[in-house]
Amino acid sequence: MVLVLMNSFYSKGKIPPYYLFFLLTVSRLVVVMTFIQSLSYSKINNDYFISHLIGFAVTLLMSVPAILCISLKKNPLKNKIISRIYFPYTVFLSAIDTARFSSFSATRINSQHSSIIFTILILLACAYGAYLGIEALGRFSGFAFAVLIMGIVLLIAFNIPNFEFINLFPLIESSNTQIIERAFKTTSNTNEIIVYLIIADKLTEKSNKPFVLSVSSSYIISLCVMICALGVLGDYISTQTFPIYALSQMASLRGFGRLDAIHTAVWIFASFIKLSLMIYCSMKCLKIKSNKLSCLICTVLTLAVSIIFSNSMLSSQKGLSPTVLFIIFALFNTVIPLISLFVKKRNYGDELLENY
Repeated sequence: MVLVLMNSFYSKGKIPPYYLFFLLTVSRLVVVMTFIQSLSYSKINNDYFISHLIGFAVTLLMSVPAILCISLKKNPLKNKIISRIYFPYTVFLSAIDTARFSSFSATRINSQHSSIIFTILILLACAYGAYLGIEALGRFSGFAFAVLIMGIVLLIAFNIPNFEFINLFPLIESSNTQIIERAFKTTSNTNEIIVYLIIADKLTEKSNKPFVLSVSSSYIISLCVMICALGVLGDYISTQTFPIYALSQMASLRGFGRLDAIHTAVWIFASFIKLSLMIYCSMKCLKIKSNKLSCLICTVLTLAVSIIFSNSMLSSQKGLSPTVLFIIFALFNTVIPLISLFVKKRNYGDELLENY
């Protein structure tokens, strides 16, 4: 009986559903913790929460085809050709996150060193994490999740004395077009759908609840953090390249100094989880038998593309058009899974193996 119970919670090469929740939530929250003003379509202001809520609704709506594909066992990534079509997209996502990491490191941790050095260091660590596999990442994600939540709670709690409601008014400052385009940009920053499609077969139990809960909770927590930043920084927030980091600098731990050191530590833990997970997803899409070779290829490609992003997109203060980003996001996260629902036959072989 004990062995049966253990087997239901543990299977080699797989993770329980709550690890999926930790992985996806950490991956989403690290975006808001390292929010870069220059990559936003327009300057952040009081109506950000409207764009955020619209982005949340759009994300849930666009994730429906992926959820149905997994539930009905019609996952398009079971097909080797389609999986390799997804490979460049996962490298693209990994490179964006790596460029965000290197930009923050080079401007806030140590401005005397090139961002390329930080890029190489984090990718070496994350390549090792990805090579260890989804089990190791799942276990570490629980610790990273706890540290991240603790950091966010401290960030908000110690900024309460600096919070002013007057800074939240007027509620609407942007045009309808800007609000919608910022919502599209928020949705396009979502990696959870593609990650769920890739690692769905690595779960010990088939359940969509962890995915839905992770998306919902991460959006709610992100909204609370951004409202806190708006209430504390006011109009000053539009002048900050990293507004959440600026918020941590303003939070005083009484006799223990500022929170920026804690923010940096939390950000490193969360970034390691997200980048390792994305490299792992790239490895799964590439579908090469040798894990070492697969890991090497994915890491080198991520390094090359992230350097391009760091030198052009970040340094020039320009990002890709929100429309282009949203179209790419919709294609891989919604359109292909939607087509798969109507075209792909249900894989009864996998179902029999799972039941066996």
